[in-house]
Amino acid sequence: MKKAGRVKTWHADKGFGFIDVHADTKDVFFHVTALQTRSATPTLGDRVSSSLAKERTAGYKR
Repeated sequence: MKKAGRVKTWHADKGFGFIDVHADTKDVFFHVTALQTRSATPTLGDRVSSSLAKERTAGYKR
């Protein structure tokens, strides 16, 4: 399922950030390895689209 939103936060030193998806209540996590073009650094407010996948959580609880 494709989702669209804007980059809400980006932590370049850690290689991850969050996308504000307006239709959902929770922000979407994204990692640098998921970027199609790694030569461009995500900037706050950038419009993005993504395909969502369930995370693999070995022993991790929220």
